[in-house]
Amino acid sequence: MKKYKTMKNFFLYCVLLIGAISSCGQKDFFNLPIDQIKSNLEKGDYNFIKSVNFDQKRLELLPQFSPGASYYFALIFQKEGYKELYQQALEIAFAKEKPPWQEQAGNLLIESYLQDYDYDKARVTAEKFLESFFSSNIATQVKFNLIKSLYWLKKDTEVLSAINTFFPDNNKGNKLYDELMLFKAVAACRLKQENWKSHFMQLFFQFPVSDIQQRAFDFISLEQDRLSQFTEQELSLLWAISLLASKDEKLAIPLIKENTLTIAPLLPENSPLIREIGLAFININQALEGGYFLLQLAGQLNKENKLNANEYAGRCFYKARNLKLAAKPLQWVTAETTDNDQRDRVMWFYLDLIYDYERSRFTEELETIKTRWKDDWYFDDVIDNYIIYLLNSKKWAAIIDLYTQIQEYCALESKLKLAYLSFRLQQLKYVEKQKISNSDLLNFLGTRPERYYYSFLAKAFQNQDPLIIQNMSSEKIIPKASSKYSSREQYISGFFDFGLFEKGYALVDKEIDTLDPEFIYSLLPFMEKHKQYKEIIRIMNEVLKKKNYQLSKEELVFSYPQYYLEEITKYSQKYQVDSMFFLSLVREESAFDKDIVSAAGAIGLSQLMEATAADTARRMKIKEYDLYNADTNLHIGIYHMNQLYSRLNDFSKSLAAYNAGLSRVRDWEKQFSSYPIDLFVELIPYDETRNYIKKITVTMAMYNAIYGGIKVPVTMRRAFQGIFD
Repeated sequence: MKKYKTMKNFFLYCVLLIGAISSCGQKDFFNLPIDQIKSNLEKGDYNFIKSVNFDQKRLELLPQFSPGASYYFALIFQKEGYKELYQQALEIAFAKEKPPWQEQAGNLLIESYLQDYDYDKARVTAEKFLESFFSSNIATQVKFNLIKSLYWLKKDTEVLSAINTFFPDNNKGNKLYDELMLFKAVAACRLKQENWKSHFMQLFFQFPVSDIQQRAFDFISLEQDRLSQFTEQELSLLWAISLLASKDEKLAIPLIKENTLTIAPLLPENSPLIREIGLAFININQALEGGYFLLQLAGQLNKENKLNANEYAGRCFYKARNLKLAAKPLQWVTAETTDNDQRDRVMWFYLDLIYDYERSRFTEELETIKTRWKDDWYFDDVIDNYIIYLLNSKKWAAIIDLYTQIQEYCALESKLKLAYLSFRLQQLKYVEKQKISNSDLLNFLGTRPERYYYSFLAKAFQNQDPLIIQNMSSEKIIPKASSKYSSREQYISGFFDFGLFEKGYALVDKEIDTLDPEFIYSLLPFMEKHKQYKEIIRIMNEVLKKKNYQLSKEELVFSYPQYYLEEITKYSQKYQVDSMFFLSLVREESAFDKDIVSAAGAIGLSQLMEATAADTARRMKIKEYDLYNADTNLHIGIYHMNQLYSRLNDFSKSLAAYNAGLSRVRDWEKQFSSYPIDLFVELIPYDETRNYIKKITVTMAMYNAIYGGIKVPVTMRRAFQGIFD
């Protein structure tokens, strides 16, 4: 009889479940039209949730909505502040969904339990997760959380066993592994193992300084028995390191100086503590004293620690702007280190000091250094500063010599700049005779597959168009059918289907190198619909980096969109400003984000400063305005550009004034009035302004080519009138 009742109840439940599913199958879900729900989700409009009574039975129906639905609904519940529903939906997703949603839900569920201090549930769930997904990409985090739950449950024997099993080799420098070392030290101490002190010493002296050391010192300080295991000098240093971790360097440094002789024997090889000490001296404006201290410490050290102490001694002296003191330790590290990253760092500091204080020796030192650096891009800024110095000093031949000297060693941007300047200086006859064939220089510049400013200029001199824009058979990019998506692509796509755009975009941005471009294209209409304009541009820029000049118009339209074209055209025509010119400015200034505010305080699409906007609005006789209003922002921005262009009558100078101010451009005109406009741009002393002009020039060439069929050389000739005659 009991068995019969059980079967009867089970049968009744199945009937109800089938009825519920069939009733919401294709037309409705939770008594709401399914099409309406999907539409609201895509918009990120979750108000309908308030009208649904999400009891347990209804939550269990979520997997029927679509693959991964219970996982995405969990994230929506979290976003909307429904904490209990968030956890319940994760539990259902972990129990009923398939990978990858099941794995992701399990990981979030464990973290949710930990946040609620429900360590036993976290432990059980983590163990269950690892039974099925031990080799998953997120299993490392789950293993860590399992150990964390055991740690807080004070199951210290299990903590040590799990650490040895899952993480036999601690990866120093990874915050996760650093915390595992804390768990290991504390567990060993609570078990009264003989080696517990050595674990703490390792944590303080072998691991990067972070809040982990603060927590460790707090634990040691809780009981006198623990404190008594350390010498007075050791405790003083442990306290100093915990102070470094809390950024209280002014208290930490005196303690470190008092224990100079104690430090060296405690440092394991390649200890990160040396770096922290050097930076602490710099942060409290005791760089010179820090340099002397680190040199003294270096005398007691060997191998990597000695190299690190000399590096940071040199960097302290560099901060103190003392070339004589900085040179010796920096040169010694350059000669002795086998670490390419360290060598590049040290050589950059040395070369920058030479540039500032012994500029006459710069090319001599560059000759010594250039063959030894690993990352040529690392030295771009100091080389760029030297190029500007040579231009200002009218050392024309030296610029061409510099190109010859480092063209095989410098980064592409510096190489292109030096090649173009060498061509122009020879063409203008600023040097007596050609050292390098101008045709060879132009050919080098013009064969670059990337969309570079100097390549576009070179092509204009050759009167050749570098762009081949292909039309696809359709007006739109055609994505592959969703049924052909990989499981990872389906997982990412779900964020957009459920209105979780920020999370979806973050995943695309992170994994863009591994995703199928056709899948990426399928997401762009979603993003465009929800005005994620800057995200679209960023994604497409990354996609197009991998392609040569043969680009499809459909791809380029997404990368160079015409958002707000109606407003831009309206005011551009009114104030006689080229619409493609200002459209290019908006793309580079704000990426069409009407709510963006720069670090300097520039607002909206046209990136207007409050003072500039106020002055311009006064002249326009506009009393009240809102710079976050797209139409108003563009109106004021285009009028402002009109005023600048009417005074300067030059494309590049107008951009320079828009970025840096009219008064600065007037000063530069006085200084560089004898130079053609392309060299004028190179002589502008602000990196930001120089790069601003170059970016917008290239963008305008792209817009004209895509939408107007205007060849790149035509745009470049308009932008730099006179230099091609």
